[in-house]
Amino acid sequence: MDDSSRKQLDDRKMDREAWLYVGFVILHGLAFSLAIIAMGRDHIATVIPSKIDGRMICSYKLDLSSLYGVIAIGIMLLCQLSLGVLTKSICCLIEITGGNNDRRCTLLSSIFSLVTFLITEGLLVLGSSSNTAEYSKYFGKNMELDARSCKYLRMGEFGFSSVFVGLTFISSSSLIWSYCRYNTSDGDKLMNVL
Repeated sequence: MDDSSRKQLDDRKMDREAWLYVGFVILHGLAFSLAIIAMGRDHIATVIPSKIDGRMICSYKLDLSSLYGVIAIGIMLLCQLSLGVLTKSICCLIEITGGNNDRRCTLLSSIFSLVTFLITEGLLVLGSSSNTAEYSKYFGKNMELDARSCKYLRMGEFGFSSVFVGLTFISSSSLIWSYCRYNTSDGDKLMNVL
C-alpha cells in the first residue's frame, strides 16, 4: 500500500469519526432538551400511603414527562455506545501503566465520563418512574406532604438530570479529545477529528 492510498484511508476514517462526533453532539443536545422539557411540564402527583411502611409518598401519573425521560434514557445509552465506537472501548480499557500523561488523562476522562453517565441514567430513571418518592426515600413522616412538594421533587430530578447530561457531554468530549491526542502524535489529525 503506497502513501497516497494510506492517506485516503486515513482521510475517510477522519471523516467517519467527525460525523460520529457531530451525531454525538446532536444526541446530547436532544437528551438535554428532553430533560429540560420534562422538567417544565406540569407534573400530576397524588399523595398515597407507601406499600412498605404506610408513610405518605408521592405517586405520579405516567405522562409525557415520563415518556420524555424514557426517550432521554435511550438517547444517553446510544451516546455512550457511540462513545465506545469513537474511542474503540466501551469502558475503561486503557492501561494506566507507563509515563504518558495523555494515557492518564484518557483514563481519568473515561472514568469521569462513565460515572457521570451512570448518575445521569439513574436520575432519568428516577424522574421517569411513577413512584419516585419510594425510591428516593422522600417520605412524609414528620412533615406535611402535599402534591406541590411532590411536583418540585420530580422537577428537581429532571433538572439535575439535565445538568448531568451536560456534565456527561463535557466529560465524554474530553475523553474523545484525550483519546485522539493519545492515539495520534500529530496535532493536525486531532483538529480534523474535533
